[in-house]
Amino acid sequence: MKKILTGKLICLSLSLLALSFNAALAEQTQAEQKVTETQPGDARLFRAAFIFHFAKLTSWPEGTWNNTLAPLNICTSGNDQLADDLKRLSGKIIKDRPVSIRSLQYARSVSDCHVLYIATSENKNYQKIIRKIRNQPILTISELKHFTRSGGVIGLFRESGQTRFRINLDNARNTGLILSSRLLNIAVVVGDKEQQ
Repeated sequence: MKKILTGKLICLSLSLLALSFNAALAEQTQAEQKVTETQPGDARLFRAAFIFHFAKLTSWPEGTWNNTLAPLNICTSGNDQLADDLKRLSGKIIKDRPVSIRSLQYARSVSDCHVLYIATSENKNYQKIIRKIRNQPILTISELKHFTRSGGVIGLFRESGQTRFRINLDNARNTGLILSSRLLNIAVVVGDKEQQ
């Protein structure tokens, strides 16, 4: 009973954090990019909600899915707490598609992924992963330092105790993904030749 109640509270927290992120998207300007967080556990769930909304505000090229029932696959590579927290998104709906969470080691192919979160444990291997999927329509996200400089699309980072995110628009365009202006307006937007 205690486990069920704890699970419900965590789901409620994730839902509330997702709603607050939606409100932030509607209200924040580029000069107001910071989001307040309270506890470390809340911060992790907040970052999982970020990834959920990144996917909601991304458009994939026509023909990405071969049927209307196919899921939106969020894949994870490596292990860290956020990769584990992303499992809570399984079964949620994004763009009228159920979300499926897959570990990259169990996915049939990386090309089955629509979103790829690369965990901090992949610090030595992530550039190899990025090279493997370069120019494929996969939204890559990580908390690794210099991620967007190395070909990643969205890098999460901490600044003054708050979570912010950096988007490399050139890398996104190279994959064929279109990111909503609502997302770009509250991100630190950079290009390949800029400091990231």
